Amino acid sequence: MITQRLVFHGFESAAWLAVLVVFLTAGAALIVLLFRYERQLIPRKLGNVLLSLRLIVLAVLGGILLEPVLAWTLDVERSGRIMVAVDVSQSMETKDEQATDSEKLRTAQALGLIRPEFPVEEWCKAFDEKQEPQWVSLAEEPDATRLAALSDSRRDTVRGAMDEVSKLTRVEIARRLLENGGTPLIKELSQLGQVEVCLFAGEVSLLDPEALQRPLEPNGDSIRWNKTDLMQVMAAAPAERKGVKLAGVVVLSDGR
Repeated sequence: MITQRLVFHGFESAAWLAVLVVFLTAGAALIVLLFRYERQLIPRKLGNVLLSLRLIVLAVLGGILLEPVLAWTLDVERSGRIMVAVDVSQSMETKDEQATDSEKLRTAQALGLIRPEFPVEEWCKAFDEKQEPQWVSLAEEPDATRLAALSDSRRDTVRGAMDEVSKLTRVEIARRLLENGGTPLIKELSQLGQVEVCLFAGEVSLLDPEALQRPLEPNGDSIRWNKTDLMQVMAAAPAERKGVKLAGVVVLSDGR
């Protein structure tokens, strides 16, 4: 569970708090003296309004000087554990040579290989309709010469990213989605609970999440990588471990 609370760092220093109290007291005293002086010059009602406004400003300034910070706290025990299981069976070591251009493009975007503001869905629609995407719109670049140059450059960049995706194995794509990409999945999941990572095929091998920073090279003899057994993952993810309950299981697999 994620909880939030307001913390005032100014209270952590006794010296700073003492200075702040003196400052606010002096400020309040000066405001009152000014109020008494102004009563001789302006109507009483207006004087009361000015007094109130000045005291409010002083209070706000005091609050700012107390350095308020809104802090979020993740209660791992209450949020639970999240098991991330990566399939490293033999089929995951293959490359998706049959992937369509739109599939490659979406994968490239998910891996952060192309800029997130690009109209990927429009380009995917064009690919699905067997058409060349409009890489640059007239609204983006009205000059015909510069538009053509920018379009060629963007096409080459996107095509290069798609070619890079074509060279990646399925397990490498899964690893990059977890650790890298535009929005790393591991980072997102860690905001929700305690993340555990395992590799699975015929058997399961628990993995340090930091190992995802490197290409996955499972030992085929130890986990029997020639088959996929999802039940092994469930067996390795007990409902409760060290008092922390299992909140969910995320599986990255080609289902083979």
